[in-house]
Amino acid sequence: MNIIPQLPDWMTEKLGKIAATTDIWALEQESITILASEIRTFPELAEIFPKTFRTKVQHGKPRELEPLERASIIIAAYDWQAVLDLWKGSTIEEKVAAKFGALAFALRQGGEIC
Repeated sequence: MNIIPQLPDWMTEKLGKIAATTDIWALEQESITILASEIRTFPELAEIFPKTFRTKVQHGKPRELEPLERASIIIAAYDWQAVLDLWKGSTIEEKVAAKFGALAFALRQGGEIC
């Protein structure tokens, strides 16, 4: 049973697994802070996100975000740690573009696995 009805079951399960090994609240706050900085540093890349989302992230307050937005940010940040080495030879801009693309996909798809 999904305890967060606004989220797909797979997201709720993934968040549970992340929370079992990670301080999920610290990860969320750190991820939002980093994402806000990346949005400010690369505004042209950040246009992939809706303006309302960018604004909420830049406020730096997780409670202003929708559950799907919060979950997507946490999952993307956690998964990024696992694939970061794949981007070793890339520029920072290329890395940010990849992160933004993955996060935007999750937000656009409503969290559905395609």
